[in-house]
Amino acid sequence: EGEETVKEIQFGVKHAEMSKKHNTGNYEQVVYMNITSKEGNCYCVELSASGYRIVGRQYDNISGEDSTKYYETIYAFLDDVSPLYRVCFSDALAEKLKKLE
Repeated sequence: EGEETVKEIQFGVKHAEMSKKHNTGNYEQVVYMNITSKEGNCYCVELSASGYRIVGRQYDNISGEDSTKYYETIYAFLDDVSPLYRVCFSDALAEKLKKLE
């Protein structure tokens, strides 16, 4: 699911990748992603059964100050942390609707 998430959000972020440091190949329990928002803010994001949460403010960095705020979807996370993501999402949606005309 993490790899699909990375692909799906490319349009609305500067960069997104699976963490090479914290993912051991056993993606059944928890996966980690490195994301840079359009604003240039870096996040290490954990995906678990509880949802998505910020675990660090640098790539591959799981800080001791784990966030307790979970997001149900990656889109909810991006909508909360990145105003420019909202603009990209709106533009992409408008473009898709235009193609349906």
